[in-house]
Amino acid sequence: MSRKVKILTLTLVVLLTLYCDKPKKNSSVFSKMVNKIDKTKRVTLDTQFKTIETAINSYFFDKNEYPEILDQLVPDYLSTEIHLIDPWGAPFKLEADENMDMFLISAGRDNQFDTKDDIKRRI
Repeated sequence: MSRKVKILTLTLVVLLTLYCDKPKKNSSVFSKMVNKIDKTKRVTLDTQFKTIETAINSYFFDKNEYPEILDQLVPDYLSTEIHLIDPWGAPFKLEADENMDMFLISAGRDNQFDTKDDIKRRI
């Protein structure tokens, strides 16, 4: 094979690799995959909310107060800190509003609190 053909072949391989490794957001296969992953994470999140809520209620029942930080639930009410991490990898946050209602908050997909994709659950 001539040098030009080798260079052209290598260039095509590199371009095809780059093209295939970056799926387009408009791609229906990519969109379906992202939607399935999001749906799975939402189901996992719902289970985590219930688990943490049960732990917080048990803590309240025992101590007649809410924990100041969620880490206080480990190890007596939750076996490990992994329960305190949402499906996107961010730690959950516990907050009280002006009426002293307690909320468990996931930062959501963007891993940043106080954005539109935060997910709150009233406890």
